[in-house]
Amino acid sequence: MDPALATLVLGSVNTAANAASQEAGKRVWQGLVALVRRARRHPTAVVEGERPEDLAATLIEKADEDPRFAADLRFWIEQVAGLDVNGDMTNSIGGDARVTGNIVQARDVSGSITFG
Repeated sequence: MDPALATLVLGSVNTAANAASQEAGKRVWQGLVALVRRARRHPTAVVEGERPEDLAATLIEKADEDPRFAADLRFWIEQVAGLDVNGDMTNSIGGDARVTGNIVQARDVSGSITFG
């Protein structure tokens, strides 16, 4: 894995660890735990308390071996990048997106959402 991506993985692990006490951060932390457990082939591996560098190394090693895992890791990194400094999710529509219907961008929704 290239050094820039390795730095990005470590930064994402640190962000997830620091944001884990907030609702949006819990989701990315759970994603990290799932990736580490998958990389280690151990569905109940304890991740809490490990050094971010060790977690990142596990992820990078597995990504180097498995292209599908690498794609999943990149997807998780994108989710981490969506966290702002307060641990909230940032919603956006960009690129060449063409919106033709209703869109809801939200974080914690309690109750139903309807369009009338």
